[in-house]
Amino acid sequence: MVIRTHHETVVEPQFEYHYPYIAIDPFFLKDLRTRQQRSIEVFARTGRWALLERAIDTVWPEPTLAETFDILHLPAIISDPTRLDRTLARAADRHPAFAVEMAAATREDLRRQKASLLFRQVSGTDQRFLIALLINLPNAELILHYLATEFPGEAPAATAARLLATISATGHLPAIPEAEVANLIAVIKGQRKPAEATELSPLLKEEVLQPLFSDRTQFRPHPAMAERAHSAISAR
Repeated sequence: MVIRTHHETVVEPQFEYHYPYIAIDPFFLKDLRTRQQRSIEVFARTGRWALLERAIDTVWPEPTLAETFDILHLPAIISDPTRLDRTLARAADRHPAFAVEMAAATREDLRRQKASLLFRQVSGTDQRFLIALLINLPNAELILHYLATEFPGEAPAATAARLLATISATGHLPAIPEAEVANLIAVIKGQRKPAEATELSPLLKEEVLQPLFSDRTQFRPHPAMAERAHSAISAR
């Protein structure tokens, strides 16, 4: 949330931030870019990938980095895993110096979209709190910290497993066998590798949940980022 008391032209524009790497001026050629995106989506409705590729090449023959990011985020692209992989490969050919950043930001945007959908599907306040953590925080270390703060009488990994089990019981996540709960807790705590918990593979492969099963050394945020996340989560 941004609160401004008066108009300050010297601090504009307010960028759209795509975690973890990319910030975009949302107003740069906004009308033109919107029309281009809409025209491409018209072709996408035909369901013919070859025609869609030709349309993209016609509208964006030599796409800039920002235009390439627009292509990657077209609903027709981001909604199809195979199509997204192929488009990411083409984006890497066009902008090899930024291939890693574009792929990471695009996949993280997609993961957060899926998490937001799950948030709307789940009704429990505690379950929504966990999903909010998954949307806003990058790794298990931070997620477990906030779970310990919110549920002080329970081990945080056990809290995460319990909430996942209740979400799973509604059918919005893969099933968690009762006999595998201890293994799930061990994975969340970092005591067991996800690849070793074969009975939990469908759950552990869920994109939405990846921060909870992440390496705790990945994406360590600046303290200000953690503070912003705390403010957003505390307002639930």
